[in-house]
Amino acid sequence: MAPRLAILLMAALMLGACAAMEGERSAASNRAVVARFPHSAANADCFFQQRIDNFEVLNDSNLLVFDGRRRAYHVELSPPSADLRHAYGIGFSTATGRVCGHAGERLQVRTASFSRFPPSVVGVYRLDETMQAAVRAHFGQAAAPPALPEDQDADAAEELVTDLEGPTGAAPTPPAETGQEN
Repeated sequence: MAPRLAILLMAALMLGACAAMEGERSAASNRAVVARFPHSAANADCFFQQRIDNFEVLNDSNLLVFDGRRRAYHVELSPPSADLRHAYGIGFSTATGRVCGHAGERLQVRTASFSRFPPSVVGVYRLDETMQAAVRAHFGQAAAPPALPEDQDADAAEELVTDLEGPTGAAPTPPAETGQEN
């Protein structure tokens, strides 16, 4: 009986050690997936939820949100939400209409399925173009091409119209027929 008990005790200890090692391995891999971008506290900011006009999903815990003034914000969420990968729209549940990462703020993900547990907003950081590229690179996303300022678009369109009209500003005329036969 004693040898049997010793074998069972040894098996239980080995099984416990294996489970602990597996738990450490999965915790390490979860940290890699949910690794936070190192923002400084000076970048923390807020935005009005009604001004959101676009968003990008970086991963299950991170979004880029753009407001109507083309300002970009990095939004951190907890817990991760697999629904983000299939989101066709987002909204926020806040008491003030502003999203700042305060307690009680939640992300509402619009998908074809119903999400029972909306993630909490745990951080909001305003980004300039350099930080936006760094955040995208941190989460393995390609950098978006920079948008042309409006005045460059207008100059390019005006140059195209000038090229089509000719040097005098009038439409080019076809050469006249001379009436001579060759």
